[in-house]
Amino acid sequence: MKQSKKPQRGRDPQRTPKTEASEVLYGLNPVMETLRAGRRRIFELFVPEDRLAERITHLVAEAENLGVTVTRTAPSHIGKLSGTEFHQNVAARVSPYPFVELADVLGRPNTDRAPFFLILDGVEDPMNLGALARTALGAGVDALFIPKDRAAMPTPTAVKASAGALEQLPVVLATNLNHLLQQKIAIVTPRPQTTRNRIMGIVTAPGHQMILLDTPGLHEPREEMNRQMVRVAMESLADADVALFLVDGNDRAPARLERRGEEYRGYLDGIRCPVVLALNKIDLLAPEQLLPVIDWYRRLHDFAAIVPVSALTGAGVEALTAELVARLPEGPQYYPDDLPTDATERFIAAEIIREKLMRRLVDESSRPSLYARQIVETSIAFKRAHDGGAAGRLHRDHLRAL
Repeated sequence: MKQSKKPQRGRDPQRTPKTEASEVLYGLNPVMETLRAGRRRIFELFVPEDRLAERITHLVAEAENLGVTVTRTAPSHIGKLSGTEFHQNVAARVSPYPFVELADVLGRPNTDRAPFFLILDGVEDPMNLGALARTALGAGVDALFIPKDRAAMPTPTAVKASAGALEQLPVVLATNLNHLLQQKIAIVTPRPQTTRNRIMGIVTAPGHQMILLDTPGLHEPREEMNRQMVRVAMESLADADVALFLVDGNDRAPARLERRGEEYRGYLDGIRCPVVLALNKIDLLAPEQLLPVIDWYRRLHDFAAIVPVSALTGAGVEALTAELVARLPEGPQYYPDDLPTDATERFIAAEIIREKLMRRLVDESSRPSLYARQIVETSIAFKRAHDGGAAGRLHRDHLRAL
């Protein structure tokens, strides 16, 4: 066995370096791309003792120029190191694969175009991961996102299948891919009482799992459907460990606040668990405008915490999450890490269509209310996996002309 630096016959590369984790990459392109990318430390390069092919000669020259130890050995030994006969007479002992942080990917400047990310879910074959990475690099993808669980990792096999593309592409390892995607579960419209059912969202993070129940809003019911919605909301609160009372912080008219004060107090006094108040839309308020609103709600009820937030900008959301988590009792994890809701895809699809209908009906009417609340049912009938149809039914004939 010959070595380009200090010949050490019989040296066992599997035990070098002793203090650093490492793995063996194989194949000409994967090793070449690893060398050129400079993202991993290359401890040692292995090539045949015999005459080298031209491309391997170039690889050796680049490696030596970078100070990498190059060892000349038998092809059978390279096969033993890599664990395969498809090594193309090249192997390298390198540091583990360097995943990148989400913040690093999102913070990269790109003035020419919007970032292009490829999010992979359910890819468990390393050969498929490699093929997808090779295609993604050619398509100009800026980063790959893969889930931590039940997914192929960028192992030497995947790197070989990618022809080294995985060495060029930043890869983000997501603990929970569904949360990373910020999957839409509950719909939002400008109209009151948009939420009709109790919808469960599941937030899983290190050290806690929160089960969020998005209920219909509390309001003074005038019709039977509204009474049922309020009943659903109050029954949900009976099972809660902590209640989140979300209000519009920009709704500051004194007369309106006083009118709602008694109504709010009646609901809040019936809640037996701690209540955290979230004042939304603080992005519309100056600090001197926010303080009187906080003071009014402080006098209304003995809240466990009052947290100003902005759903639009995300301001205060981390603080709100911390307040909720601090009041959760210890218990088992009830749901898997990658489950964001117990709602079916059919239900979510129907809700999203109802959201779009309500927005369009409100926008296109000269009367803002437009009885948009009368859209009470949307049904989904999937014909094939990629082809769906939907029908929204209005319960009042006079709305059909719209």
